Amino acid sequence: MSRRPKENISKECIELIKSEVTKRFGREIKNTPDCVNLSDSIYSYTGQLISYNTLRRFFGLIKNNTIINKTSLDILASYCGLSCFELLVNRKDKLDINELNYYFINILNKNNINIKEIELFCKEYGVYPQIYSFLEKCLLFSQTNNDISFFKSFYTLPVIFDYAPNKRKYIFDIAQLYANIIKSFSEDTKKEIISKIASLPKARQFYFEIFVDVDNITGFYSFVLEEYHKYSKLVSSLLFYYNLKVYKSFLIKDTELLKTSYDELKKLKFNEREVFPILPGRILASDIYYHKNFGSINKKDILSKAEKQLKIYGTKDNQALLASQLYLIYIFQALQFCNEIDILSDLIKNINPAIFNISDYLTDNATNHLKIYHAHYFIYINEIRKAENVIDTISPKCFPLFEKITQTISYNFMLKDYYQELGKQNMVCSIEENIKNYSKIKGFKAFEE
Repeated sequence: MSRRPKENISKECIELIKSEVTKRFGREIKNTPDCVNLSDSIYSYTGQLISYNTLRRFFGLIKNNTIINKTSLDILASYCGLSCFELLVNRKDKLDINELNYYFINILNKNNINIKEIELFCKEYGVYPQIYSFLEKCLLFSQTNNDISFFKSFYTLPVIFDYAPNKRKYIFDIAQLYANIIKSFSEDTKKEIISKIASLPKARQFYFEIFVDVDNITGFYSFVLEEYHKYSKLVSSLLFYYNLKVYKSFLIKDTELLKTSYDELKKLKFNEREVFPILPGRILASDIYYHKNFGSINKKDILSKAEKQLKIYGTKDNQALLASQLYLIYIFQALQFCNEIDILSDLIKNINPAIFNISDYLTDNATNHLKIYHAHYFIYINEIRKAENVIDTISPKCFPLFEKITQTISYNFMLKDYYQELGKQNMVCSIEENIKNYSKIKGFKAFEE
């Protein structure tokens, strides 16, 4: 099969792409080690792989008449911050953020938001990161003016929720802001908005599934979950729903609800290789919650299932390790909640330790918690020095920008307990000060308790 893209790409365009990639990388590409490092950098940023040999050919380090294919060009464009190479070649030198600011000033003068105009802006500027800061202002403005119509329409906006690796930070940040603001509204208003967006695919993904409000899973989020379930047709949606129902019933000690939810969960057929890693992790966690209430937890069974699933993900690269990390976080949590520390310790002992050191924007929170469990394991086997070394690598600053304040506080309480176990009173005092400061945050109404 020919590697040549259908489009005729001029030498000028190729040179432009080379220049943009070099700027993003931070230095000239002069030799094979540079190409190896660039390949790693591209993979780390985009989650997609371009071999170092392809990069050697592209930068003319080896003579070859083969033209780089369009897929590789799109990956390079993604590395530079845009979704495809056509946008990289044809884009303006720089998005004029003043135009967005000017439009926002006009919104302030009008005291309302015209959703049709916002849609046009998203179509034109949706591939640029600057659009998200503009939309954040619009959300906060709408919150102040109690403009519910904008919140109802938010997840219908074009382009901005089209998932791409280079956009994920911005997508998740603004989804978190949206969800936190929703919490500031009255109960009736919240329910009105949730009922409106429950059927929207983008809202289901980025509000209902990503922003899992476990703090309120027995309260308002219980209503949210039921609205989500009204439109749950896919197996992945049903898995998400029934796993959270099991978790909720475990928290409120409703054994009848736990049994019925678990029974429905076990009826669902799916391929564990094809669903997002969090779902199989939640399912094994549900097994743990169920058997804690009905009989006893089979240690051998838990370890065997976890080992089998971790083999599916593998350890060949960071992406595989990230999948393993996302899979494990809910299992670790369930074992801790159920006080099955011996199983937790055996599980940690038998997994690849590299899992505890993998981190990216979406999993920094998970990484912090996994390290806490890792430290717990070392304390359990009386390896205090190793526990201290793990804890020293944990940073509360690694939480995503709009992580829930309650979860951040909860994290600090967990960390405080470990410092107390280690006898580090100075760090206990430091963490107590962090908790006090987080509790005082009033930056957004949504963060007020």
